[in-house]
Amino acid sequence: MSSGLVSRLQMTLMGIKACWVGFGACAGFVLDGWWGLVMGAGAAVLVAEVCRFLYRPRLPEPSQGSSQDSSRESLSAAEAQGFAEGKADFTLMVILVYKAVMFPLTPDGVSEEEQAAHRAFAYQAAACEGLPASVRVPAAAALEAIDEGLDEDQAIAAIKALVAAVYDLRRL
Repeated sequence: MSSGLVSRLQMTLMGIKACWVGFGACAGFVLDGWWGLVMGAGAAVLVAEVCRFLYRPRLPEPSQGSSQDSSRESLSAAEAQGFAEGKADFTLMVILVYKAVMFPLTPDGVSEEEQAAHRAFAYQAAACEGLPASVRVPAAAALEAIDEGLDEDQAIAAIKALVAAVYDLRRL
C-alpha cells in the first residue's frame, strides 16, 4: 500500500476523532457548563482511543513475486490512461471556452486582447505533450474551424467530433 494512501487514511481518522471530541465537548457544555465541556471532551477522547485500539483494520499485504510486478504495471498503465483522459477533458474545456470567446453572445462582448489570450491558451492545451493523438487531431481541427470564424455551425461540428474523440478515449 502506498504511503500516500496511509497518510490520507490517518488524516481522515484524525478528522473523525476531532469531530467526535468536538461533539463530546459541546454535549458536555450543554449539560454541565465549562466543567462539562472538559469532561465531555475527555470522555470523547477516551471512547475514540478505545475504539481505535479495538478496531484495527487489516490491510492486505502486498504479494511477493511476479504478481506484484504485474499489479504495478497495471497500476502505471491505469495511471497513464487517467492522465491522458484528464488532459483530454481539460483540452476540451479550454476549446469550448475559446469557442465562446470567439463567438460571443453580445457583439463586442470580448476584447481582441482577451481573444488572443484565449487563443494562445487553447493552442497550448491542444499541443500538450501528454495528449493522445486521437484527441490532438480533432482538437486541432476544432481550433482551425473556430479560427476561421466564418461559420459557427462548422465550429460546432468540429467540436462535436472532439467530444466524440474524448468520449472514445474513455472507452479504451
